Amino acid sequence: MAQPAATERRATPSRARCEGAEKLKDVRPSFPSSAMAARVQGTVIVEITIGPDGRVHSTQLLKSVPLLDAAALEAVRQWGIRYPRPSMGRRWRC
Repeated sequence: MAQPAATERRATPSRARCEGAEKLKDVRPSFPSSAMAARVQGTVIVEITIGPDGRVHSTQLLKSVPLLDAAALEAVRQWGIRYPRPSMGRRWRC
């Protein structure tokens, strides 16, 4: 079977990086049985927005593999981040 073509949008650079942020929950995507049966492989790239509560607030596909997208999105929506504590009045912008 032919592998479905991956669609790709241009990745935008990260607006800000937060030194010392820690991933509290790292969920790996499960490989869909439909993709396995169709022998589809690929990389899905997802841009995520993390809110001040450390939870994923929004997701956007930057590189898509249609049979893998749903599993990738389901996994990253479960991630959790802990920001470093502000010190000496400094705010973290992540």
